[in-house]
Amino acid sequence: MLMEVESWHPGHERSIVVAPSVGDVVSAIASVRAAESATVSFGEGAEGVTVAFGDGADAVEILAAGLIIGVSRGHHTAVAVNGDDWMVLVGDPGATGEVELNLGGQPAGHPRRRLVSEEDATAVALEFAVTGGLDFSRGAWESPG
Repeated sequence: MLMEVESWHPGHERSIVVAPSVGDVVSAIASVRAAESATVSFGEGAEGVTVAFGDGADAVEILAAGLIIGVSRGHHTAVAVNGDDWMVLVGDPGATGEVELNLGGQPAGHPRRRLVSEEDATAVALEFAVTGGLDFSRGAWESPG
């Protein structure tokens, strides 16, 4: 299992931890708490875990399988990825409207209902790091489509 912490603003920083401990996960999420744009990603660590689209300076890598915790301006998101299947953790099913976040270094509107607390983001990150998977029957996971 790999954990990658990537922060885009104010400068680009990236670190990778192999076989993260509970302390590593908690510290990583706490370290990007106030970030303008950061992700904490978890994957299996095998070659081919990431796939790229675009080319040159516009190339973007995404996990082929794993969990991505996005952090922007005090807000957290959680997205589980398995190939073409994505599941998004819902924080408040009754929330409406959007908030502008800067995730992956790109500003965009994000549904308020898909913002989660730091505690919930940490809990799913720990679940994934410890077990290598997620129990989608717990929590409010939904397909983004």
